[in-house]
Amino acid sequence: MTAQAQSNDVTVWIQRGLLILIGLMPFHAFFSIWLGHLFGSQVLWQSWKEILLLCLASAAALMLYRQPSRIKRLRTSFNYIFVAFIAVALAITVLHGPSPTVALFGIKTDIEFLLAFLLAQLVADTRFLGQAAKTLIISSGAVIGFGLLQIFLLPKDWLAQFGYNAGTIQPYLPLDPAIDAVRIVATLGGPNQLGSFLILPHCLVVWRLLQNPRWWHALYIIVG
Repeated sequence: MTAQAQSNDVTVWIQRGLLILIGLMPFHAFFSIWLGHLFGSQVLWQSWKEILLLCLASAAALMLYRQPSRIKRLRTSFNYIFVAFIAVALAITVLHGPSPTVALFGIKTDIEFLLAFLLAQLVADTRFLGQAAKTLIISSGAVIGFGLLQIFLLPKDWLAQFGYNAGTIQPYLPLDPAIDAVRIVATLGGPNQLGSFLILPHCLVVWRLLQNPRWWHALYIIVG
């Protein structure tokens, strides 16, 4: 097998890993809490995305070794800003000298999404972008469907049986006791995370509606 063919194989695997990340991230909180509730070691279950990203980054390093010209994809002013941000974050971490655990969690929070973005730039093509959009719409549609069940059919504390509580994530948040109103979390880490997450797929569906309308576009937007 030639180096070019091997690099293409690695590219496909990185694309598949990123699609898994896109598809499962909306359910990260739910599965982490549930599996932690069943088997313990919740932090380990929560680390699946970091483990996946490290594997993909290793594969990307191998791909760049075999096909160095691909690094040109990352030479943009946008990415230079990212590198500057990472440098500033690391410098502040060194100056403040937090504990290793705090530093690790801070680096994870600040940098891991940038790593995913850089990996996507390395392997993106038209086919992958279409698959990523489809995966995001399907996964967010599942989140919306579960959210509707949580609003209209399921008991408000239904998620408690999966390990949701004050020590993990509350199964719901009270809004106004006078009218028994609550804020749902669906499969995300909280109501605010749920609302923030749904912005991106809604923008994507609105864009598709304007470009090439389908009957389900308007339905998705209304229901979401």
